[in-house]
Amino acid sequence: MEETLRRILDGLKELQQGQEALRKDVAGLQQGQARLEEGFESLRTDVSNLQQGQQALQKQVTRLELRLESEAFDKIKALFDARQVHLDYFAEIRAALARLEDRLESRVENNVLRGRKPAKS
Repeated sequence: MEETLRRILDGLKELQQGQEALRKDVAGLQQGQARLEEGFESLRTDVSNLQQGQQALQKQVTRLELRLESEAFDKIKALFDARQVHLDYFAEIRAALARLEDRLESRVENNVLRGRKPAKS
């Protein structure tokens, strides 16, 4: 009977030791779970900050694009306007040259008809 009681006591000690080991394991798991939750919250905060930064960058890029487009369009328009002014100026020069050539030709014809020789330059 004593031996049976001793075996039962030994079995109880083993169960208590096993239970204590399980408690330590559970405590370790709980600590690990708490660290994971803290890490997850930190990660969530980092992702949120990254998203806010991304949105701010996107707004800046959009503003820069609009500014560059506006400036580029203004400059291109100015170039085309200047080109048109030059083309109009060249057309006026051509017209004036044509009038001068017509006048010169008319004078030469009049001189020929009158029997005069053209004056040498």
